[in-house]
Amino acid sequence: MITQAIRYWREIGLILIITALWLSFERWRNMKTSLEMANLRVLQAERQIKEWQAVRQIEQQAAINDQAASADYQKGKKDGNKELDNAITGLRTSLRLREQQLASVKQNLPAASSSPLGCDATPRSDFLVTYGEDALRLAAEADNVVRQLTACQAILKQDRYMPKAAGADSD
Repeated sequence: MITQAIRYWREIGLILIITALWLSFERWRNMKTSLEMANLRVLQAERQIKEWQAVRQIEQQAAINDQAASADYQKGKKDGNKELDNAITGLRTSLRLREQQLASVKQNLPAASSSPLGCDATPRSDFLVTYGEDALRLAAEADNVVRQLTACQAILKQDRYMPKAAGADSD
């Protein structure tokens, strides 16, 4: 009876030890699986961070390129306005010189200037100044359109040939 009781307790102890070992193994296996899943999530997060950083770097470079194109456009526009002002000043100066030359010719030929078919330089030079300035302004406006198109082309080329980062299409 005592041997039976000892054997009974020994079997219960053995069952408890086997159960404890089995529970420990299951717990270890669950922890290992959880660790593997956590490592996988960390790797995915790191990969996603790298992709986002690459996209941000591309966006920053695009912004820098856009600013450069805008600065080039603004500089070209400013230079174009200076050229226009210089051209108008040159036109006015050359027409004043022409008026002076015509006035000196007019003084040398008094009979021609007093006749009804004579040459009067003032209305003609006003006409030339007015329409000459209009033509120069129109040409400057066309130059500004060309500058705008050039800036747009630069931005479009940069966007077209900008490297695509992984994950950029997911936005």
